[in-house]
Amino acid sequence: MYAIIKWMAEHPVAANLTMAFVIVVGFATALQMPQKTFPDFSLDTVSVSVSYPGASPLEIQESIVRPIEDQLSGIDGIDSLTATITEGRGVVAISFLRGEDIQKKLDEIKTEVDRISVFPQDANDPVVIQANNNTRVLEIAIHGDASEAVLKETAERLKAELTALDGISFVEVGNIRDMKFLSKLIAIFCGPMASQWLRSPT
Repeated sequence: MYAIIKWMAEHPVAANLTMAFVIVVGFATALQMPQKTFPDFSLDTVSVSVSYPGASPLEIQESIVRPIEDQLSGIDGIDSLTATITEGRGVVAISFLRGEDIQKKLDEIKTEVDRISVFPQDANDPVVIQANNNTRVLEIAIHGDASEAVLKETAERLKAELTALDGISFVEVGNIRDMKFLSKLIAIFCGPMASQWLRSPT
């Protein structure tokens, strides 16, 4: 260290050039660094969410949240289970003890949730993800005198438009029933059996 200081003192021009280089590189690097008010990072929490359009909070508690809590209660390493219930949606957040392998626990929770067979038929498939710090700042409700398919199409189009805006990192569409299931019902009632039923006398 003394030798470096001595060399700098004996060669002031080189010392000044080195300092200028460090400042320029540091300034250029600072300009390229991503800046966010709420930086993205993962938490030691896994969330399980299920949408059940039209269901009351009490129905969500009994038919969605309670089966999830009962199924996950036997998993080792869980620190706490926290449920959030709203109309048409139930979310269970699972926090783990420090030191647990979250990715491994995420796979374990997915396996356990897939074993639940008592969810209502009209409920959407469970979504199991590792929680992050994404902050929900706005909810938009779409309603009107239109079919469910039209409302869903409108919601998806709005999602695409919002996602394209600067400053919006994540947009989610929720509380929509599985249209594949609805299309199967429509196909059944519009098929030959329905035609024959419509022609039968009453």
